[in-house]
Amino acid sequence: MLLGYSRLSKRGRLAARWIAGLAVAAVGAALTHWFSFDLAFGLIFLTGNAFGVLAVFILPWPVNIFGTVLTMLPTIALWGHPWSLPPYLLEGLMLGILLRRGHFDKILVAESLYWLFLGVPLTFLLYASFFGMPADGAVAAAIKQGANALVNAFLGVALYFAGRRIPLFASPSQRRQSGRENLVFLLDGLLIVPLGVILLFYMSNIHQITVKNITARTSYAMSMASESLAENSFTILQTVLKEQGYSALVLDPSGATIWSYRPGYFEQSDATSRLLGIRGTTIILGSAHQSNPMRVWMNAVVRTRKDLPDGKAIFLEQPFGPYVEDFYRSITAIFAFFLLMLTMAGIAAYAAAAVFLRPLELLRRTAESVQTGERAAKWPEKGIQEIRELRDSLVAMTGAVMTKEMELGEAKAAAESMLRRSERYTAFIAHEVKAPLSAILSAIEAGGESPESRAGLLPMIGTSLQRLVELVDGLLDQATAASGAAELRHRKPFALAKEAEDTLAPFAIQARRKGLSFTSTLDPSLARTVVGDPLQFRQVLANLVSNALKYTDSGFVRVALDAREAEGTCLVRGSVADSGRGIESTLLDDMWKPFAAGKGRLADGQSSHGLGLSVVRRIVEGSGGSIGVESAEARGSTFSFELRFDGTAEAPAGGVPAAGPRPVIARAAIVPDLRPVSVLVADDDLLSRMASVHFLQKWGGRIDEAEDGAEALRLAERKAYDLVLLDEHMPGANGLEVARRLRRMEGEKGRARSHILLSSAESAERFQPSVPDLIDAVAVKPLRAETLGRLLAARFPASADTL
Repeated sequence: MLLGYSRLSKRGRLAARWIAGLAVAAVGAALTHWFSFDLAFGLIFLTGNAFGVLAVFILPWPVNIFGTVLTMLPTIALWGHPWSLPPYLLEGLMLGILLRRGHFDKILVAESLYWLFLGVPLTFLLYASFFGMPADGAVAAAIKQGANALVNAFLGVALYFAGRRIPLFASPSQRRQSGRENLVFLLDGLLIVPLGVILLFYMSNIHQITVKNITARTSYAMSMASESLAENSFTILQTVLKEQGYSALVLDPSGATIWSYRPGYFEQSDATSRLLGIRGTTIILGSAHQSNPMRVWMNAVVRTRKDLPDGKAIFLEQPFGPYVEDFYRSITAIFAFFLLMLTMAGIAAYAAAAVFLRPLELLRRTAESVQTGERAAKWPEKGIQEIRELRDSLVAMTGAVMTKEMELGEAKAAAESMLRRSERYTAFIAHEVKAPLSAILSAIEAGGESPESRAGLLPMIGTSLQRLVELVDGLLDQATAASGAAELRHRKPFALAKEAEDTLAPFAIQARRKGLSFTSTLDPSLARTVVGDPLQFRQVLANLVSNALKYTDSGFVRVALDAREAEGTCLVRGSVADSGRGIESTLLDDMWKPFAAGKGRLADGQSSHGLGLSVVRRIVEGSGGSIGVESAEARGSTFSFELRFDGTAEAPAGGVPAAGPRPVIARAAIVPDLRPVSVLVADDDLLSRMASVHFLQKWGGRIDEAEDGAEALRLAERKAYDLVLLDEHMPGANGLEVARRLRRMEGEKGRARSHILLSSAESAERFQPSVPDLIDAVAVKPLRAETLGRLLAARFPASADTL
């Protein structure tokens, strides 16, 4: 049933709580009737009321207010009156209201205050007024009942806490007990348990002492009576009995009464009495018809018998009520003290819990307010050391969260700005692409049928196609730069000195504003025009100078550039030095990687150069040059680089390039010799395949064509090829899969290793870490004669020639 409780419907759960609550109350009633035990002289401890408190927790509202009453119903049979029930009914009502409002931590405190100021006085009035109990007995019974109820309330809460993990026993709110509830329960238990044990031992001891004293007194009276009877002095015997408060009977051997004194006390025969205690020849008898245990003891008698040598027997009897009344008067003060201590313990426990746990509750409320966006949080100033440390941790965490929120806000704003720029750039590219396409379409539509007309359109179509290729190159540059790659694409003549001066001028202004010494030394050898990508030359210089300014707070930034000819190329050398914060030696290798901030931080705690240095390095190495750095923490950095450009030409005197067109010394292109080479070209795009075949045939290759990967594999089965040019994306089997099959075929048939080139629209560097054993090189689309020629010339060299 417990396992399936969570699967029940709402009505099913309500019915299950009804059944469980009534079952618990029934268990409490059974314990009250059969397993309650007498502390001393009719003061009974009722064990079942703890289950009545548990029934209040389990039963649904408002039926749960009758939980304690249900467990007390057997007291009507035990005591013969219903006057003990009203206080328990009010107790159940109080507990039900507290539970409904969620005040779990106030239950034990409320129980103490209720029984001290309402339960005990109400019980006394009911016992004294309606039950006719003497004042001493009524006070003792009322205070005992209050102490009994407090102990049972503690045990009931303990049972609830123990079974709270069981879904059936859990409260409807399904909340766990708070730290205050646990602390109140613990502190109450530390006082209730030892006081209860002490009280039990005390009452048991005083019960034995009282019985022992009255037995000794009765034995003394019997010895006096025996001596008087031996002297046949009934006058003396009567005087002794009167002084001691006894009645007496003297029987002859046949059982006939010889002499008696106040014989009415002996009306309580063994048949109508119940034995309450026995000690030697002394017994305590109570009425078998009296249901109230306290009245039984108050109306009980002490009886003793002694057989004389002549066959006679003497009986002495005395009321036990005066002894019980004395006991009730003494035990009333003890119970009052016990009840007062329990009440004070509950209040002290609640107050202590409030003092110790209030800072934690304030921390919780403050944390909740921070979650809702409130920033003026009021953190607790007092508390034990652990709470203060927790507060400091939460404050630090909140500060970190706020910092992260600001960083995320800035990143979001930057991303939105980048998105807007991307949208504008996309619109611009769409317009730029549409223009040459429209020109091509218009030229074709206006071409007519004559060959002369179509021939006149070729220059216009060629110009438009060139523009489209440049646009695609630009898009590829953007995509590769985002991943840290870069290629030199936009090749055109430009003046080194002019580009350097234009690039460094804004940084000189920034340095002055920052209070730094900015020096740029441009060697006269820069007064020349080279062939290359001026944008990427600026990018290298700007990134290095920008980083130097960024990480230099005081001192200098120095830039030096020169140029020299080397093997038909122009080698531009440069250095950017600063007196800034420097870079830790452990980060010098990682700083060149894209997003190196994820692996380390610079000496000043800022992130690394991100993509900037990664792009710079790829541009430099892509031109055939190199870059390095010398740096130490707090001692500045010096970046040195070398860039290679394809052509050089001296500029006019004066160091500044002259206006207008400049002569360019074109570098000789390296052309492969494919005359003895058998070539397989596999590409599903007809135009791309035609372009590749055109270049390869121009260089003397013997070409076979395949439209997809499957056809390429069929051709390779029949013939061994010296060179295989594969498209990366083909239907059936892509370029990498075909290359893998070809390599396996070479091993199986013992063929010589063929040269495999992969044509792809992506950078070649994407393939380097994963497939160096499959392909020999990657040709980036769209294929150009110069690019493809360079790749093949390394494998099939020929003499220099100009394309």
